[in-house]
Amino acid sequence: DPATGKSLWTWAGKSAVCAVGVRKDGKQAAAGTADGGLTLLAVSPDAAKATGTASAHLAGTACVVYAPDGGRVATCGGDGLARLWAAPDAGPPSPLPLRFEPAAKPGASGNPLSAVALSADGRYLAAAGADSAVHVWDTQTGAEVRGLRGHTDWVTGVAFRPDGSAIGSVGADKVARLFDLGRQEAEAAAAHAQA
Repeated sequence: DPATGKSLWTWAGKSAVCAVGVRKDGKQAAAGTADGGLTLLAVSPDAAKATGTASAHLAGTACVVYAPDGGRVATCGGDGLARLWAAPDAGPPSPLPLRFEPAAKPGASGNPLSAVALSADGRYLAAAGADSAVHVWDTQTGAEVRGLRGHTDWVTGVAFRPDGSAIGSVGADKVARLFDLGRQEAEAAAAHAQA
């Protein structure tokens, strides 16, 4: 409660809770845990009740965000994967068929991901982490459409500009960056939003 600072509800996981996302209508939240779990919570003004849990990542669920439509959740984790999940009102999250994994450099193993974001229309997913790059995928095809470089250390946060024309990122290198995605992604996002 902003007026009193009082906690409205509490939920305790079986493992350390590392990430939380709240659906736009406020009636559902998703929690990511250190054991790799993803739990959907039905939220009322004074309580949160788990409706279902799925194993999302092998090495911890580091970040959780809702798609603007509220029907999907994006996650990323220590296993180097970003994933999309159906987020039903009741029951556990269910994985959608595409998994997003940055192309590894020759001789390198998967790098942990710690940040994920979805464009305003849900068409693009961005994820970043230990490899110092921001990776952008098309959520319809699963293709990685951009690998944005410039950070010199772990990227800890990413966010799309509301019109889809750019991605902001921050990292352990003490730098905030804004990457121009160019006209292709912005025009596709605008066309998709009008459809």
